[in-house]
Parts: sequence; C-alpha cells; structure tokens
Amino acid sequence: MCVGNICRSVLAERLTRLEVQKRLGRQAHLVQVSSAGTRARPNAPMHPHTAAALRALGATTDQSAARRLTPALITAADVILTATVTERDDVLSMMPAALNRTFTLREFARLSVHLPPPESSPLFQPRAVVSTVLGLRWRLAAGAYDGDDIADPRRTRAALQVCAGVIADAVRCSMSALFTAGDALRLEDQPRA
Repeated sequence: MCVGNICRSVLAERLTRLEVQKRLGRQAHLVQVSSAGTRARPNAPMHPHTAAALRALGATTDQSAARRLTPALITAADVILTATVTERDDVLSMMPAALNRTFTLREFARLSVHLPPPESSPLFQPRAVVSTVLGLRWRLAAGAYDGDDIADPRRTRAALQVCAGVIADAVRCSMSALFTAGDALRLEDQPRA
C-alpha cells in the first residue's frame, strides 16, 4: 500500500503476484493479492513508468485501477505491507487492531531473513509467518524506521526503476518467508492476533 495506488503499491502487488505464480503455478489463484492507496483517486490508471518497470521485470500490467484503502480491505488481509511508516500509521489510525499484521514492506523483508530456512516442500502459511515476524519486531533492534521506507519515486523513469528494484528485492524476500514449511512456524491453527 502507498498513497496513490499508481506506483509503489502497484509494483508490490504485481511483483507479489508474479512470485506467487512462480511458486504455485495453476494454484496461484488460491492466494489473493491486492493493493490500495491511502489517498488514491479511485480508478486512476497505473503510471506509465510503473507499467514499463513491471514489463521489464516480467509482470503483468493489465486491468489496473487505483482504489482507496477501506476498513473492509484491512479486515480481509492476513498481512498488510506498506511503502512507508506513514502509510503504516494511516492503516493503524483507521484500524488499530491491525497492528499485529501491518508492516512496511522493507521491515517485513528485513525481519524475515531471521526466520528458519524453508523445508523442501513449501507451504503457504501467512498467519504463522506474520505471527513469527511480529515476534521478531519486538525482539530485534529495529533502528530508525525511516530506513524501512520506500520513497515515492516522484514518477520519473529512472527513480521508478530504482524503486522497482528495491520493491522486487523486498517482495522476493517476503515471499520466501511466506512460503515456508519450517517446523518452527507450524502455527496454522493459531487465531489471527
């Protein structure tokens, strides 16, 4: 999630869908991935530089229309990943109970590297991973949260390409964590906090 839902959040959404497709193939439709903007202009199109960056990374660019974040979208999500701390705070001001499943994308990726390595046959278990990553949030020194922000690329082609690379790296790391079958994370029956 970002502000306008035409650049950063669209990049994260489409790159996440690409990772899910790579990992699940025909079963990819079982995982829902979406994006929204805290101040999005509904139905605004994806920025052309975003589309170019996505095509360069092998992701789809069809059927994109911005939408504004709502409490219903927050409630439906197992994990909410934002571009910056500001957007994370916007989510929490709308629904404080979402604290235990709302992270910046880079924070989630940074903490995910401390999870046990996956076993040979990955299992998609987001609630277990989110719960474990949440525990790491409080145990590991986070430093300045500003380091976890993905700055708005201001819609220049060069800045958007750099932004796309940062998001792609964070998405790959996050998806590796979300597709894990480590025994330490077998908490599938645990209710969402």
